[in-house]
Amino acid sequence: MGGETRAERLFFFVALAVTGAVLWLAPVLPFQDYPNHLHVLEVERALRAGSDSGFLRAREGWFFGYSLYLLPSRALPWLGVEQALRVVVLVSALGLPLAAWALAGALGAPRAWAGLLSLPLALSWPLRMGLLPYVLALPLLLLATRFLVRAHRSGFSVALMLTASACYLAHPLAFGWLLVLALVAGVTLATARVRALAGSALALTPGLLMAGWDVVHGAFRQIPGTHHTWEPSALYFRPLGRAMAQLVTRTWSVTDGATGLLLVPFLLMLAWLTFLWLGQRAPASREQRFCAAAVVLGMLAGLVMPGSLGTTWALGERMAMLGPLFLPLAVAATAARASPRLRGALCVGIALALGAGQVEVTTQARHLERIVGDARLARLEGRFLTFRASDCEHAQRSRSWGYYDPMRHVWAYALGAGGVTPYIFAFAHYLPVVYDGDRFARALRAPAEWDANAWRRRGDSADCHPWDVRQLRGALRYGDFDGVIVFGEPDRMEALAGALSDAAEVQWLSEGMLLLRSAPARACTP
Repeated sequence: MGGETRAERLFFFVALAVTGAVLWLAPVLPFQDYPNHLHVLEVERALRAGSDSGFLRAREGWFFGYSLYLLPSRALPWLGVEQALRVVVLVSALGLPLAAWALAGALGAPRAWAGLLSLPLALSWPLRMGLLPYVLALPLLLLATRFLVRAHRSGFSVALMLTASACYLAHPLAFGWLLVLALVAGVTLATARVRALAGSALALTPGLLMAGWDVVHGAFRQIPGTHHTWEPSALYFRPLGRAMAQLVTRTWSVTDGATGLLLVPFLLMLAWLTFLWLGQRAPASREQRFCAAAVVLGMLAGLVMPGSLGTTWALGERMAMLGPLFLPLAVAATAARASPRLRGALCVGIALALGAGQVEVTTQARHLERIVGDARLARLEGRFLTFRASDCEHAQRSRSWGYYDPMRHVWAYALGAGGVTPYIFAFAHYLPVVYDGDRFARALRAPAEWDANAWRRRGDSADCHPWDVRQLRGALRYGDFDGVIVFGEPDRMEALAGALSDAAEVQWLSEGMLLLRSAPARACTP
C-alpha cells in the first residue's frame, strides 16, 4: 500500500516487540512519577482492605475522569500493583504506534509508515514523566479519531461511542481535544453534514454526560484540605521561543545529553518530510485536509496553552504533543513515495531514536535498582518522610528540554510502606488517596514542585537552598514520623546538614543520603 514493503512492516513489529520487552523486563521503570503511583496505589489497596495508614485516607465520591488507569489495579486484585501499572505503561507505549497504524487505514495513508514514524513517540516525554492517565488516553484518542472519520461515512458508530467514552475515562483533556477534532471533521470530512454531525454528537454524548457529572460533583476543583500543600497557580504563559522548542523536546523527550543527540537524525528527516508534504501540489483529499487541520491546530494549542492553570501544571507541555501526534499520519504518504535509499535512512533514524530511549530506560533502571537495593538493605524500621533536594541548576538549564527526574519519587518506593513523600499528589485530581487532615500538610507549608516553579519564574537558583531548608524544617515539626530521609547531590547534602544541625540529629546513610531525626531539645523554628 503506497510503497510499503514487507521488510518495513516487519521492522515495525520487531521494534514494537523490543520496546515492549524493555519496558516489561526493566527491574524498575525509571519514569519520574511512576514510583509515586506505585506507592499511592499500594496505600489505596491497603485502605480498601481495612488498614489504617495514619496519615492518608481513601478519597470520597466517585468520578469518571482519570479512572481508567486505576482499572487494572482494582479489577485484578490477584495482580500486584507493580504488574498492574506495567500493564498501563505497556498499553500506553505500544498502543500509540498501533493506534496510528489503525488510524492510517481510515485516512488512506500508508499504515506501515504511519506506525514507523510514530514509534519514537512510544517513549515520549509525558510517559517518562510518569503522566500515566494522559499517556493512556493518547492511543484511545487516535482510535476514537479513526472511528470518527468512519462515522462521517456511515453515521452513528458504536465503536466511536465506546472509544470516546474510554478516552474521557482515561483523561478529560484528551476527550476535550476529541471534541475539537469532531468539529474539524464536520468541516473537512462530511458530505451529508447534518447526518454525520448528528451521528458523531450522539456517539460523544456518554462522554459529555460523564464530564457533566464530574463538573457538578467538583472533580476538577481543588481537593479540600490541600491548599496547605498546593497553592493554585496563576495563569502562566510560556515565552514563545520556549513553547516552540517544547513542541519537539517535550514530545520526543529530547534532552541536552548524548541520548538527545541520537534523536537528531530522525527529527531532521521528519522535518524534511514535513517540508515536502507542505510543498506538494496534488489536490488534497478530505482525509488529508482533516489530518493537516489536526496537525496545525495541535501545534497552535501546544504554543498558546498556558504552562499552568489553577492546580493543573504542565498543561502547555502536555498539549505540545497533540500536533506531533498526527504529524506521522500526515507525512506517511510522502515517506512511502521516497526513494529506497531515503526510506532506508529513515528506518535507521527511527532505530536510533527508539534505541536511544531504550538504552536510557535500561541504564536508568539499573541505577535505580541499585538505589532501591541500598535503601532496603539499610533496614530502616518505622515511617519516614522522603525528600528530594532540589537540583535547581539542572532545572534552570532544562526549561526548554525534555527533562525529567527519575530519582524524584523512587525513595518512597524504595522504603516501601514506611516511606512517604511530602508531596504525595494530594493535590492531583486523579488519585484515590488524600491527606487525612491538614496538620501534616500545614507543617510543610508548600511542596517542592510549587517552589521549583517559583525558582524558574524568578530565574534565581540561589533561592533553591533556602526553600529546601524551610520545607525540611516544616517536615521536622511533624511529630508522627520517625525521621526525614533527604537525598540528592552530595555537596547539596552537606549544605543541608549544616543548615539543619540546630533542628535535627543528622545521620549519613550514604554519600548522597541523609537521615534527619527531630531533636526535641533544640529549637525548630520555620
